[in-house]
Amino acid sequence: MRNEKRKRMAHKRGNGNSILNKRGCGILLHPTSLPGPGGIGTLGEDARRYIDLLQNMGISYWQVLPLTPPACGNSPYSAFTAFGGNPLLIDLERIVGEGDLPDALSVGRYPADRVDFAAVTAAKMERLYQAGSAFLARGGKKISRAGIRPFLQLDPPGCMTLPFSCC
Repeated sequence: MRNEKRKRMAHKRGNGNSILNKRGCGILLHPTSLPGPGGIGTLGEDARRYIDLLQNMGISYWQVLPLTPPACGNSPYSAFTAFGGNPLLIDLERIVGEGDLPDALSVGRYPADRVDFAAVTAAKMERLYQAGSAFLARGGKKISRAGIRPFLQLDPPGCMTLPFSCC
């Protein structure tokens, strides 16, 4: 009876190629906890180096969510909205590479053992506003209308992210 039940369960799980039949190891770490030159980890080069490290260690999974903008207390688990992304996770180095910022590393000096959210937020938001202004002053030429059209045609427009990102 017991063997019969095991056979039925094995059949339900599939042929052995199912993800349920594979073991893996994972890490739970919010990207803001990664070390970075701007006082906080980003989804840029900091994350790429971390992914390489995880792969070299044989770790298969990295739990990064939630990636929403934090509310009071800077906890990623308390957010103003589920429809916006945390601007602190934007990699300023990438924006420098695109030509919208002259320098990303001069955002300030920060402690290596913790995130000073007040200082990082003030400096990073200032840099992001500078980058946005530079992008718009150039006419926003790097975004093609064909590339953004599907996003704007969603119902509701922008799938409800647009109203949050514009406030």
